[in-house]
Amino acid sequence: MTTEKESKPTLATTEHSSGQLGNGIFQLLTSDFTFKKVFGMDNPGNFLLDFLNCALGAYVGIITEIQYLPTELMGIVPAQRGVVFDIYCRNQNDDRFLIEMQRAPQQDFVERTFLNMSRAISNASRKGSNHKIKAFYSLNILDFKLSAFNNDTKVFHACFVKNEDNEILSPKVAFFYINLCNFANWQSGLSERFRNWLFMFTNMHKLTEEDYKRQESYFKKLLDDCRINNLTEVEMREYEKSITESEAVKASLKYVEELAYQRGIAEGEAKGEAKGEAKGEANAKFAIAKSMLQKGIDLDIVISITGLTAEQLGI
Repeated sequence: MTTEKESKPTLATTEHSSGQLGNGIFQLLTSDFTFKKVFGMDNPGNFLLDFLNCALGAYVGIITEIQYLPTELMGIVPAQRGVVFDIYCRNQNDDRFLIEMQRAPQQDFVERTFLNMSRAISNASRKGSNHKIKAFYSLNILDFKLSAFNNDTKVFHACFVKNEDNEILSPKVAFFYINLCNFANWQSGLSERFRNWLFMFTNMHKLTEEDYKRQESYFKKLLDDCRINNLTEVEMREYEKSITESEAVKASLKYVEELAYQRGIAEGEAKGEAKGEAKGEANAKFAIAKSMLQKGIDLDIVISITGLTAEQLGI
């Protein structure tokens, strides 16, 4: 991965004990409401331009201007359901960018990004009669561990179509995934500016006024735009609703995992198998180990606590 020169981060790194709404000063940047407020077409600060250059500039070149496009793309045929993106835009070269913020795991998420890309390419190519396509880039910001990258601690993945010699067949189509759960300030391979953005994604809602004073002017502007006390009563309801809905999805997924664990025990008992409980306990151990690894806990510690081997964990 091509990166800019590394440098020491300038943002505050203090951890704050806070709930989902943080310290009540700044909004949660990963919430649907705030994400679209900051990066959408109604924000004159052009934060999206700066963020895209930090994340994708090394791959797609410097972006000097952005034009927002309708976020809903209809199906190829009338009966086919349309798809709605968080943000859909193009740059000065007419390269297209599909941008999504995903807070909760979704089944077959990677495949869905492929399908959405195909839909966007088809819609943009309808008027043309040749086989040339515009450049399309899918940028996915994830607040969960993507199963395709379960065994690494990278925060950024760039995926191109390549041949058996690892040569890129075409630079016009690429998928980028940012795993926020893997972010840590000390990580290498990130420019200071990109690191600052990722810090805001993961910590903005936890910051205090003292943290605010330590930011550079650009990110002070971002924080000022995201002050909770600047929200109208209607905006506050929308903000809290976006967080509540996302947390409800996460809670449901957690319930399903717990139910699967209990079902494993119940099935074993129903069959009269003494190993039913052991199966449930084994499933729980794997779930605990997976969670610990996702949080960056050392493999040796995970093995020591769970009793699982590296082979059993697929490492």
